[in-house]
Amino acid sequence: MIGLLAFLAIIIVTAFIFYFHLSRRSGCAVFVAAWLLAGTCSEFFVHPLVLLVVLAVLAVILVDSLRIKFVSAPAKNALKKMMPGMSSTEREALDAG
Repeated sequence: MIGLLAFLAIIIVTAFIFYFHLSRRSGCAVFVAAWLLAGTCSEFFVHPLVLLVVLAVLAVILVDSLRIKFVSAPAKNALKKMMPGMSSTEREALDAG
């Protein structure tokens, strides 16, 4: 039961981070602090494999080159496939201003 409350606290902290628009570094620092604090309540949060997954996700969030490679570029390619091509009329309208 305490583990579920700790998980709920992690969700609340994550919502807090998004609601107050914290920077990536500040948000990650708050998240890590909350995660480690939750680790005092439940061993799940400090299990080495779980910590490895959390650190990998945080690395993708914090390191620009990793974020571009694993998040931004695939999202851009997926959106590019979904968008219809630009017609000549649309292109002329954009060129005309």
